[in-house]
Amino acid sequence: MDKYDSSIHRAEALYSHSERVKLARIRMAFSDSSGNMIRLMFGALFISYVFADSIPMVYLESWLLLLLVFTIVIIWYEKRNPVIRLLPDEAAHMANVRMALGAGISLVWGLLAWAPFSSDPVLLRVFLFVALSALGAIGGIGYSMIMPYVYILNLTSLGPIIIWFFIAGDNFSLLMAFSGLIWLTLILRTSHRIGGVQVEGVELAERLKEEIEKREQANRLTIHHANHDNLTGLANRRLLNEVYKRFTANATRHNQKFGLLMIDLDNFKPVNDIAGHHAGDHVLSVVAMRLTGSCREVDCVARTGGDEFAVLVESVADKEDLVRVAEKIVVSVGEPVVFEGRSFEIGASVGISIWPDHGNDIDHLFKAADQAMYHVKREGKKGYRFSPETR
Repeated sequence: MDKYDSSIHRAEALYSHSERVKLARIRMAFSDSSGNMIRLMFGALFISYVFADSIPMVYLESWLLLLLVFTIVIIWYEKRNPVIRLLPDEAAHMANVRMALGAGISLVWGLLAWAPFSSDPVLLRVFLFVALSALGAIGGIGYSMIMPYVYILNLTSLGPIIIWFFIAGDNFSLLMAFSGLIWLTLILRTSHRIGGVQVEGVELAERLKEEIEKREQANRLTIHHANHDNLTGLANRRLLNEVYKRFTANATRHNQKFGLLMIDLDNFKPVNDIAGHHAGDHVLSVVAMRLTGSCREVDCVARTGGDEFAVLVESVADKEDLVRVAEKIVVSVGEPVVFEGRSFEIGASVGISIWPDHGNDIDHLFKAADQAMYHVKREGKKGYRFSPETR
């Protein structure tokens, strides 16, 4: 599935049930339409071979030319308007256009019965009726997913030859005409029943697909809640531990280092005490966005406690890489946060540790970064400091 088809698949999840069923019916009906057109042309060549000595060549050549033109137009139109990439209303419009073109090609088949036959005209028309009946029955099964299509295809192909039998007027022709009406009715009725079963199958399949999508969405939501903080949407400690394992494997493989930043908010407690927890939650959400904006996408920003955050910084060449991240965090978090017209001044105290210099497991890294962060607290807050300890 390419990127375009993937976006279509995501868009289809937003369609209503009836729209999804409509799309599925149209797609199933036209799943092999181009191939059917080509097979139809081979059938026309065979009919031409059978009638070569009984119909003037100009009629056969004109008939084949009309069929070829319709076939090329249908294949071109379907290639230009692939159902898989159409919206429900667009697909319905495409089906209507395709129905009109199909009616044209069916009518060309049926009008062959009106060509002048030089020998055995009734018997040859009976042969043509049988051939068209077979095509109509097959087409009826294939296109019974969209009911009007079945009626139009069969009426335009079998209708002209039945009318010819009525006009011919002899006993055998009248017998064929009435038999043709009965046979046409059976084809349409059978196709209608098959179509009803197919539609029920499509609706059932779409309902199952919707249930599966709902379950998968619920599973994704459950996994997200298990690995992310509900308030800020940042990673939680569980996900941070998983990212740490991945960073450790990559750093070991490529002989690199990575850093851990422990961040504690300064002057956050007064926000809750003075303005309430709604203000505190707003401040935490804003801080989460600022922390994410201060880091790269490959880094992992997590909320590890009430007003405590952590950042795993991947692929650290030297301390200066971590200094740049820490400085961005101190500056961005230090900007005032406005809530309901009130401005709150907070800050960030950042402690930094480096793997493997300050520990080869996450607990040692947290301990080292935590100690460095409390040094910052004691020294006046709103700053950063590296852990001096080594393993």
